[in-house]
Amino acid sequence: MSLERIKGELSSYFVGALICSAITGILFLATDFAGWYNYSPRIYGWVGSYALYEGGALGGLAFVFIGLAFLGIAALSFIALRDPKKIPSIKILQGSMVFSAVIAILSIIGAIVFEVEMADADYTDWWLGEAFYGGLIGGILTAAFLYLALKGFEAK
Repeated sequence: MSLERIKGELSSYFVGALICSAITGILFLATDFAGWYNYSPRIYGWVGSYALYEGGALGGLAFVFIGLAFLGIAALSFIALRDPKKIPSIKILQGSMVFSAVIAILSIIGAIVFEVEMADADYTDWWLGEAFYGGLIGGILTAAFLYLALKGFEAK
């Protein structure tokens, strides 16, 4: 594949993957996936990466891993934009695309499980947070941009 084609045609796909994966990674690291509140008695909680501070180490570590993985995808996209000669192997890009799609699917499954659990728990208020929407939308968009970039590699 010529260097000019990578810089021109495929760069927009890598920019899209960079932006979407960076935002998704930050959302997984800094915001909650879901939360709940009860007015009487006052009980509240949330699910997210900062559950590490509340004693939910396993769940919190999963969110940290997902956030760091999306930041890794952003770094791969940045490398592809900065120096096209150092584009990671096709296998790494394919794995990143599959990972992003799997996280989108797991976000939907996690939301369904959370909603069912909250409906059964009789809380007054519950919500899906920014990390859920980041996982769903960011996972789909990152996978789509990486898919289009991979199609560009195969076209040559």
